Amino acid sequence: MAATPDNEDSPNAVVYFPAFVRFVMDKCLQDYARLQLEFSRTMKLPVLQSLGDVPEAGMIDISLKTAAAFLNHLAANKTTGHLENPLRELRRDLLSPVGKYEPVMDDLLLVTIIWKKSLLPLLQKYPGDADLHGKILEELDQVLLTYSRAFANGYVQTVRDRLREENLVKEKLSATSPGFYYVYDIMEKKQVVISDKLFAYLGYGPEAYKGDDGFFTSLVHPDD
Repeated sequence: MAATPDNEDSPNAVVYFPAFVRFVMDKCLQDYARLQLEFSRTMKLPVLQSLGDVPEAGMIDISLKTAAAFLNHLAANKTTGHLENPLRELRRDLLSPVGKYEPVMDDLLLVTIIWKKSLLPLLQKYPGDADLHGKILEELDQVLLTYSRAFANGYVQTVRDRLREENLVKEKLSATSPGFYYVYDIMEKKQVVISDKLFAYLGYGPEAYKGDDGFFTSLVHPDD
């Protein structure tokens, strides 16, 4: 028989889902980690590109660690209103096996889909009738929607913080430099910070750039 519901008092309570998550942790962790890795590859999760040199055994180990972090987080949070602070911890735990990597929007959009696709086959192994499984599915959608919103809000805030930091750098450089400056990320192959004075020096307006990361390199003679 399935475990007793955790809490039915709160209107936002996730009542049946945590017991299912603990079942997956206790009985199906290896299966979940395998499915998570399989769907991540099938859906081309961008973070996997940073793990191209990791052997298969290492990939399985990473999948197990991230699966355990995610499931522990789910099991410990019984209401969607309790996710704000642990979400930061979850993001840290999920990325710690990967090393230095900055998630892109596709990571955040795809990861909750991958989580759901990995959990669904295991629901068939969970004791209970169709009514119980239906309630678990409803709560799963509720929880993952909260994750999606939180990840999206966090990503937007990160972009805003980065833009604010970039503007501060530009202001400081503009105030202290008599000439122009130009910061280029060699690894990412894109402009990071561009001085407005550089456009004037080259005889172009900022509208000529329009976010084209190859604009300035196109002005350089191939032999230079």
